[in-house]
Amino acid sequence: MRRNEASVDLVLAALLALVFSLPGSAGGSGVPDWGAAATHLRNVAVLAPQALLFLLIIDIRLGGSALETKPRFARELPGTLLLAGLLLGAGLAVSLIFPSGAAGPPDGAGNLVPVPPPPPAALLPLIALSALSVGWREEALFRVLVPGLLERGGAPRAAALGGPLALFAAAHAWQGVSGVVSALVLGGLLALARARGASLRRLALAHAAYDAVAMAALAYGA
Repeated sequence: MRRNEASVDLVLAALLALVFSLPGSAGGSGVPDWGAAATHLRNVAVLAPQALLFLLIIDIRLGGSALETKPRFARELPGTLLLAGLLLGAGLAVSLIFPSGAAGPPDGAGNLVPVPPPPPAALLPLIALSALSVGWREEALFRVLVPGLLERGGAPRAAALGGPLALFAAAHAWQGVSGVVSALVLGGLLALARARGASLRRLALAHAAYDAVAMAALAYGA
């Protein structure tokens, strides 16, 4: 019976990887316009249900509460802020070493393309919701669900954390070298935090804080 359970866990981990992570390595549909409300609404509409699905599978397959509401949020807040700061510092360092090269070229006549006006401040709540959707979805999948299934299936701890980290990087291949390196570095920090006992809530909120800052910077041209 235990062998059958382990096989189910490994098959489920492989299916989740194929369906929800590997498509990102194919290149996606171009660079998102982070200054457009439609981009963030699409993130929420697509990624929030996926996050809820992953939380449900975690509860059913791995046992316990995926939300891990203990310790209380107030006690976790300093650790969450520290982790978010580490992510922001590491992300900035990677962007300086590996520029994304996302700036657009001049037009056909050699003139610089006019910079569009920044989006309204009303976009900020959508950016927050979008970042929360991404944070919960990616941390539930790559740091808790797939590693947990691999471990239950008999994979060593290092492989259970390292395999999803490689998938996480592959899912960001559409962002180029900078995106892959950033995913490896930031994902490595998050995986290390998880290995040291960080809750899914702490990982998801720290990830969301990093993404919110990055999305806002891209949207407003900071």
